[in-house]
Amino acid sequence: MKKILVIDESPLYRNFLKQKFEAFGLEVVLAANGLEGSLKLRSSLPELVIMDYYLSRKSSVEVLKEKRENPNTASIPVVMASAKFDRERVVEVAKFGVKKFFTKPVKMDSFLKTVSDYLGLNLNLDTT
Repeated sequence: MKKILVIDESPLYRNFLKQKFEAFGLEVVLAANGLEGSLKLRSSLPELVIMDYYLSRKSSVEVLKEKRENPNTASIPVVMASAKFDRERVVEVAKFGVKKFFTKPVKMDSFLKTVSDYLGLNLNLDTT
């Protein structure tokens, strides 16, 4: 079973993603802030991390630095979803290998396509 780590301050958003991805048979690990996310990243070793740029207790940049420095987590892809992005922030996290950025609220069809591509799965929304 593929595992995703969701690091986000919003319990509503975390639980929404958990419900969506579990419906596709994925295991979802949740973290409420950067510190918890950093710990769960090392302990659960997910196949994908979805995280917000704005985190408390440890910034997203600190989490990404730790991820890059740990050989066990360095290759795990990261998708960022945040309320707002500017060019400076995109450039800042791109240095750590973040290639996909979504503005909240995310468009689920393109978001699922990205997750599908990273995990090598076929996740599609029911369009009926």
